[in-house]
Amino acid sequence: MEEGRVSPQEPVSQRPTRLCVELAPDLTEISRLTEAFESLADELRLSPAATFELTLVLDELVTNVINYGGVPPGGERIRVEFRAGDGALEITISDPGKPFDPRDAKPPDTDSPLEDREIGGLGVHLVRNMVDTFAYRYEGGRNMVTLLKRIDRSPA
Repeated sequence: MEEGRVSPQEPVSQRPTRLCVELAPDLTEISRLTEAFESLADELRLSPAATFELTLVLDELVTNVINYGGVPPGGERIRVEFRAGDGALEITISDPGKPFDPRDAKPPDTDSPLEDREIGGLGVHLVRNMVDTFAYRYEGGRNMVTLLKRIDRSPA
């Protein structure tokens, strides 16, 4: 197996600064992604705030892919790649679902009373506010969302 690649049901033992987690399009897989990311965050000594924000971002985006992306069960996997270096963590989420640029999601109405607001739409808003850059492209039949977060490290 390629260094830094985690296949389904394989325990994560080494935490390189480059890690790829492949997930079946199933919500139960998110806990495996979270576990792998939190171990990487520990290795990189990310601050608790950065770890929390990125865990929330990953959960939101991958949940949306699974629930709304049209990725067939048993088909191609969702791939989440982490690359750390130069004071930043880059995360790319790649899925074989229907083309969708999450940056096109309209901003949520945060001014109206709660009972008058539409349900949903807060996830992408959170993503926009918790990462430094948020890019999208559709390439080779896959959605590619790339996030960049400057690394805020905890003291050793």
